[in-house]
Amino acid sequence: MVELNFKNKSGQSLIEVLIAMAVGTITILAAVTVLTLMLRIGKQDVSFQTAAFLEQEVVDKLLVTADRDWQEVAETSDDETYYLKTTEAKGFEIVEGTKTVDIDGVNYTYYIEFDEVNRSDSGAISSSGSSDPSTRKVELSVTWKFQGDDEISTVTKYITRSKNEVFRQTNWSGGPTTPSDETVNAITHRFYESEGLDFVFQPGLLKIEDIE
Repeated sequence: MVELNFKNKSGQSLIEVLIAMAVGTITILAAVTVLTLMLRIGKQDVSFQTAAFLEQEVVDKLLVTADRDWQEVAETSDDETYYLKTTEAKGFEIVEGTKTVDIDGVNYTYYIEFDEVNRSDSGAISSSGSSDPSTRKVELSVTWKFQGDDEISTVTKYITRSKNEVFRQTNWSGGPTTPSDETVNAITHRFYESEGLDFVFQPGLLKIEDIE
């Protein structure tokens, strides 16, 4: 009795090769996809870092401007956008509009939005309460395009008035009738010229009389 046993080894080898090619193709495509995504994320991180540096630069200049002239900050409108313009006289000036800066071939556009700040009875910043004229909310936004897509980075800060114009006087009788600083309104600074005050030569002592 003759037993015939046929094995198609070539057919099995072909199937194995096809399976191996399919697995290899899938692996290569997955690797290329991951690599492309990593490269995109890396380049995107660089653009976000650049935007962050620009934001910090603008905030620093804005703080200098607020310290020099708080009134310039206080007079901004809640409904407008602003940017900082470099001037010889002031250094930086807050003007309406937006500004575009070219950094490494990428156009970054930034704008500043100001908003009033309310404080609660405890002095904490809140959505309601009394308006604080010495504090402004600042929202700085930077926009740019990355591989055809619109990107945006936004940072929020609170800036406050750090100094005030004050009048100093060493005794009750001294002081000019008008200040030398033109930014201060002309008012009476001599205590003995004020109605209802009993002037005393002893430093630190002043009597307030009732005015009928």
